[in-house]
Amino acid sequence: MSESKELTTAESKELATLYSDLGIEEMAGMNREDMTSADDYAMPFLSLLQSASPQCKKSDARYIKGAEEGVFFNTVTNELYGEEVTIVPVAYRSAWVEWVLREDGGGYKGEFPPGKQPPIVARDEKNRDLLENGHELKDTRYWYVLIVTEEGFEPAVMGLTRTQLKPSKRLANMTAEDKWPDNVKRGKAPPFFVWQYNIRSVPQQSDEYAFVNYEFSRGAPVTDRALLEAAKALREAVKAGQVREATESLDEGMAEADDESASY
Repeated sequence: MSESKELTTAESKELATLYSDLGIEEMAGMNREDMTSADDYAMPFLSLLQSASPQCKKSDARYIKGAEEGVFFNTVTNELYGEEVTIVPVAYRSAWVEWVLREDGGGYKGEFPPGKQPPIVARDEKNRDLLENGHELKDTRYWYVLIVTEEGFEPAVMGLTRTQLKPSKRLANMTAEDKWPDNVKRGKAPPFFVWQYNIRSVPQQSDEYAFVNYEFSRGAPVTDRALLEAAKALREAVKAGQVREATESLDEGMAEADDESASY
């Protein structure tokens, strides 16, 4: 886990030079641009396992050895990251996502931009918002990130919805307050990726369910040139519509949970 810290004067000057060399200064204020997706690259999800996740059940074909409630994992590679992980946020967007209900077979059906979603006609006993065709519609916040590991870093996307919307808003608020780590005033906020953020899983309790959720905190500045270059390149790919989410990696038992005790 990275720790938040103030940089020395020498470190600040070195980082300012790095921002200038990489053209990151020119990206000030770009965090909230709209993005579109394409089929050029299927990005895995960084997901949080719940007690009812099939990946935690030895009797399930989707079981992952070592998987347990509160562990973060990669939905494509099945890599487990533990209960804490460090990320570098790169880009963000929101969408309304349509899913077939789990009891009807589950499955991703598509998404709609905010304001363009079909009307919700009912809310069922499991607190799911339903469309006229019986499918569920979920308000979803996508965070495109680089996962920082001991071996390096790798791209992923977090699709946060339902009870995860609150921590997503907290992360958004923290990034909105970000300053340039080198303390140089540039008139606009820095792009997301000049800071690392830590995530840890925390237990929560609703009126009906016990589950684990995301907790974000700001970490250390990103000072590694390769990481900054990768973050910049990924953001540009997302902006150009060259990245899509690997929704096919979200099996029905995870993506179509009908309560908060299963993973999304």
